[in-house]
Amino acid sequence: MKPYVVAAAAVALSWGVAFAAAAADPPAPTDLTVDVTGFESATGDVLVALYDGPDSYEGTKPPLRTAIAKIAGGHALVLLDSLAAGDYAIALYHDRNGNGKLDRGFLGRPLEPYGFSNNVRKTTGRPSFEEARFTLPAAGPRIDIRVE
Repeated sequence: MKPYVVAAAAVALSWGVAFAAAAADPPAPTDLTVDVTGFESATGDVLVALYDGPDSYEGTKPPLRTAIAKIAGGHALVLLDSLAAGDYAIALYHDRNGNGKLDRGFLGRPLEPYGFSNNVRKTTGRPSFEEARFTLPAAGPRIDIRVE
């Protein structure tokens, strides 16, 4: 085979790969439904924060998203829409008195029920991002979190 034919074939092949990659659609945004349970009462709201990495989870930058949900029938359903596939963590609490903050008692211990993705519980402090991390696939999952 002549060298110019091989070179032309290589260029055509590389263009085909480039065009195929350019033509591929990026993953569509995904909706995440969070079902929160474990409520002792339906008074107040559930305040939810979605984090997209350790920086936002540890507070060096704001959460990716926040949401407020009403409690009905022992559940609070939260829809976080149009999310890219990737790793996330959720922290939430039941704001029973509606003051917009997690009330704390002696030594900073929470007085209102709270929860994290993966239902992680620690005896002291909050779980790390890695402990609460979940991967959002393109399928659009639903996760369950129980407040305690």
